Amino acid sequence: MREDPAGGPSVGPTARTLGVRPSVDIPVVSSQVFPKTGGMSVAPDRPENLHLLRRPLAYGGLGKDPVWWIDIDMLGSDLEFRQDAPTHGLIEPSRVMLLDEFQARLADTQPYWQRLP
Repeated sequence: MREDPAGGPSVGPTARTLGVRPSVDIPVVSSQVFPKTGGMSVAPDRPENLHLLRRPLAYGGLGKDPVWWIDIDMLGSDLEFRQDAPTHGLIEPSRVMLLDEFQARLADTQPYWQRLP
């Protein structure tokens, strides 16, 4: 994810920020999102699990953004991690909620993300 001026991950609804792209990363039905239907893409366990285009040069990739990590215990009760492949996972809503609330809950995690060296 891109870094914001304060040194944390940038928040926003893009593929390179802390957030989701509506109807791309998660289906939106009547302004609502649902558990286990999609969310913010993440790579579990190690930066080498990132897609080549998202993985920085230091980790053998072509990406230009820093790598961030978060302890899943810091997601809170409204978000959950679901691993959907050996090298991929999603941070999803844990209950039905409005898209705007989901984006806000993702943004709330910003202080807990740590940048890898």
